[in-house]
Amino acid sequence: MLDNILKMSKYDKWANQRVLDRILVDKPKEEKIVSLFSHILKAEDVWLKRILNIEPETQNFNLPFVIDELQNCLNEVSSLADNFILSLTEEKLTNLIEYSNLQGKKFSNRISDILIHVFNHATYHRGQIAQLFRKEELRAPITDYIVFIREKSK
Repeated sequence: MLDNILKMSKYDKWANQRVLDRILVDKPKEEKIVSLFSHILKAEDVWLKRILNIEPETQNFNLPFVIDELQNCLNEVSSLADNFILSLTEEKLTNLIEYSNLQGKKFSNRISDILIHVFNHATYHRGQIAQLFRKEELRAPITDYIVFIREKSK
């Protein structure tokens, strides 16, 4: 399981950077693109901080970042993720984390399940972003997992 989590974490970071690169190059008119990408970054930050037992910032959760803030935000989330992922063991993946969702409801989940959720959540929204790029007749960011594997095996 740990090997898969490590690989998915690298893929997530790679795919997020690809999306941001397209946003910065094309500067799409569709505001939903920046809003969705902001949502990915904020959600990853919240989940990582829950796992790390750090109080996440949720006050402005639904407000998107401005384009100029995106690279710094991505760097911060990636750094937090890298430091956490490097500390993981197979045993830690089975640890239960207790947390409250944004509505205050309490839950408990294994770290492995939370991380799989985070990766799938980001993939889902990156697909929405790709559709919005195509709608504007812009080149959509290519974030397919198999492309990541091909590029990283070179």
